[in-house]
Amino acid sequence: MRDINFFRSYQKNKSAKTISFKRQVIGLLAFVVIIVAISGFNYFRMAHIKKNIDEMQAYMTNPENALKYQKYLKEKEKLEIVTTYYNTVSKINTEIENHDHINTKTIDALLLTMPEEIMLQTMEIKDGIIVFQGFSESYTAIAEFEHNLEMSGQFSPAVVSNITNAASKSDLVTTDFYLFSLGCKIKGGDEQ
Repeated sequence: MRDINFFRSYQKNKSAKTISFKRQVIGLLAFVVIIVAISGFNYFRMAHIKKNIDEMQAYMTNPENALKYQKYLKEKEKLEIVTTYYNTVSKINTEIENHDHINTKTIDALLLTMPEEIMLQTMEIKDGIIVFQGFSESYTAIAEFEHNLEMSGQFSPAVVSNITNAASKSDLVTTDFYLFSLGCKIKGGDEQ
């Protein structure tokens, strides 16, 4: 015969409750362990950061480092000023390089217009205006030089501003020559 156990359903229910309670306790313990671990990690991390902050404050309050920092600020200010001036000068330099009044074509035109009797002493160029100073053996050569400059197409009206008769005496020969000053404008010199 078979025995009937009337407490069987009660025993199954009790074991299910025991397993559920164990799971809850294990979950609660795991949660507490995780919270403690995170809190401990954060505590040690904050202690390390506080130590770094204290070291940095000690470094920054050191008088030698304060002097270095002041020196750095002065050098940085100087660098900013130099950079500003450099940029300005670079722009001006670029404009000057691009603003070429005298080029090979102009010099070639000048050489082709100059008679053999003309000797140049100085040539001054300013704002697209050329002023020649030189000497010649005759008025005609000076006039020819002026005319040739105008006809070259490279120069605007040439003007002789001064002609002076000068004589050179040596022991054997007396030579007459004329000192002159002639100015003209380079075409295209004021267009930029």
